[in-house]
Parts: sequence; C-alpha cells; structure tokens
Amino acid sequence: MGHVHAENLANNILETELYAVADVNTSAAQEVSNKLGVTRIFGDYRELLEVKEIDAVAIVVPTFWKHQIILDALESGKHIFCEKPLALSLEQADKIVAEVENSGLKFQVGYMRRFDNSHLRAKTAIDGGAVGKIMYVISRSRELLIGRPAPTLPVHIKGWFADPKLGGSSLLDITSHDFDVVRWLGDCEIVRVYTEAAALAYDYEDAGPMENFDNAIITLKLSNGAIGYVDMCIYNVYGYDVSAEVLGTKGAVTVSSGERTSARVLRNESIENEFPNSSEMRFGQAYRDELIEFARSVINGRTTRVSARDGRAALAIALAARQSAKESRPIDVKNSP
Repeated sequence: MGHVHAENLANNILETELYAVADVNTSAAQEVSNKLGVTRIFGDYRELLEVKEIDAVAIVVPTFWKHQIILDALESGKHIFCEKPLALSLEQADKIVAEVENSGLKFQVGYMRRFDNSHLRAKTAIDGGAVGKIMYVISRSRELLIGRPAPTLPVHIKGWFADPKLGGSSLLDITSHDFDVVRWLGDCEIVRVYTEAAALAYDYEDAGPMENFDNAIITLKLSNGAIGYVDMCIYNVYGYDVSAEVLGTKGAVTVSSGERTSARVLRNESIENEFPNSSEMRFGQAYRDELIEFARSVINGRTTRVSARDGRAALAIALAARQSAKESRPIDVKNSP
C-alpha cells in the first residue's frame, strides 16, 4: 500500500510532490526512490519529520507503529494521511483524536471506499431519499487468498499481521473498512455487535486460540434502529470481491465488485473469472481520489472527509466484534460521547 500511495503522490496528483520516503527497510525505500525518482530516503521516520520543506506525511505502516508515529508527526507540525486502522486500542485512539483536534492540523484516515465512485453513487442515492427509511445495511469483504493457485491448507501466517498484539486481528485490519462503510452509508453509529468467527484456512502461528480469524460474520445494531450485517473472508479463490447493500422502505442500492457480466462462474481456474485480482485494481480510482481530497484539504484549509473520530469509531466497532468472537455474546460498542 505504501507503493500505491507513493506512486499517486509522485505521479498522479497535481497538488502534491513526493519529497521523501522513510522505511526501516532501506532497500524498500530505495526501490521506491529508483522507481519514482525520489532522491531523499531515510531509515528512520523521525529524520523525515525534521525536514521543514515537508508539509504532510502519509503514514503507511503496521498497526502497532501508528500511535507513536502519528504523535511524533503531529508534534513536528505535519498534516497526516494515515492508513487504517487508526490504532490498536481505544486509549491510543482517544489520545490521537485529542492531539489532532488540539493541533489544528489536517488528519485523514484511509477509508478509500468512501471515495470509490460506485460507493459514492450509492451514498448520493441514499442521502437523496431513494431508499426511504433504512432498514438493513450490508458490507462484504472477500479478500484474495495469499498465493495463487490455492496453496495446500492450512496456510501458515507469521509476523505482525498474525499477532493480535501487533496487528489487532483481521477484524481490525480488514473488516475495519466494512464497519466504516456501514456507519457512512447508514449515516448512524453502530451500538452493538455479535460475531461468529473462525480460522478455517490460515494457521496464525503467532496467535492464541480465538485471537485471529480468516472468516467472520458480524451482526450489527444501528443507532437509527436499523440492523446491519458484515461478512469477511480472506481466503477467496475467485478474486477480490467487495460489495455493499442498503435496503429501505422505498427501495435498495447495491455496490458490487464491478464484474462485467451478469453471469458469474466463481472458480479459481476459470477464464470466466471477472473479478478484480487486487484491491489496487478494484479501488485504484479511490486510492488516488482520497489523496487528492486530503491534499486539497491541506491546501484550502477545509475539513477532511474521513476524520480521526471516524477512525476511532471504526476501531471501537472492531474491538467490540473481536471481544464478541472471544466471548460468544453480543457486545456494546464504546462510542465517543
């Protein structure tokens, strides 16, 4: 994702110049430098933050690093675009929200589905009254499996993503998008969740029992009285498949993954597979447009469209969903007052 944002900032957005790249893996920073012609690279992000010519930073790092990097970037006076999820805990998130709001700096969370043209069309229809009173909101994420063709099961996953103390589990790092979509399309808060989850394809070697999942179904109680539903699968053989639906008293709106025909044969080997092969393929326009919006917010001094409070709200839902999976019971969401 760092490569995606770097290329957009360097080549695809008129308002921005990619001035420097920092990565603890300096070979990764050098790779970006060679590809995009960035002459300044750093092995320590704090050195980048000291560069006065830099107005804003894009923070694209594993979840456990975000809290400290965000606070350091705010202290250095930089505007911030930050990939989701916002943090690992509500304590961290509340600290970030407070510091952002005290700083007066611009802060945007990378929920790119809000900038996707198909999701925006659905949002416009909903806000215009096309569906009437909202009764049901659905968001689904079917992530492309790691490795194609399908590897022998179980697939062993190591590293920060597999460790809930570092990555927060797939409910934070993947389903966070879906929780944000339900809040946004439903124009409401989520007040209660109930989760059924399982690790059916991946063996999370750094996680204990009921700590990480590759499949989950989460039912949601919405503050406007409606109900919601999120499902997540990160072992999906036929492609990258994201969809949403809002059902109301006057009609419904749906967002699909953009398959080109109404007939679908969902097989890994089939040439009839017409689903995107990556999030970058499906949401390329949205990844670009969210950074354009962030840049224009900085330049023009306007409020960002996805705030730190939005990031905190999605995190609160994800943490409640993870607790629900562990305890097999509904959990109230700790929304901001």
